[in-house]
Amino acid sequence: MPPLPHRVAAIGVDIGGTSIKVALVGPEPAVLCRRSMQMSQAENADSVLRKLSLIIDELRCEAGGAGLPVGVGCAGLIDARGGVVRTSPNLHGWSNIPLVKLLTELGNTKVVLDNDANVFTLAEGFYGAAR
Repeated sequence: MPPLPHRVAAIGVDIGGTSIKVALVGPEPAVLCRRSMQMSQAENADSVLRKLSLIIDELRCEAGGAGLPVGVGCAGLIDARGGVVRTSPNLHGWSNIPLVKLLTELGNTKVVLDNDANVFTLAEGFYGAAR
């Protein structure tokens, strides 16, 4: 598939309890391309993050191979400064997972993490009815 004709700003990730949704987003904002993967609650963090890294790489290739920043929203107690998922009610067995460090190592790109409610609130403020 040829690279997307639009300028891509970032890759957004929503880690849920049963699935992970990933999107290429443009600066307008516009969702340019989406992917999702199902998760089993029995899967460990390492397995999930490796699969997620493959999806991020696939989308990065579709965007022309650029080193795009990745923003991740995840439910639970999140240490945004440290890039760590302390605990998550949706992700059994995820305790003190250094998500930013692991995804950065797997994809060699800038990654930021925050609680999904914070991320949704920011998006609503910038692009939704609250702007």
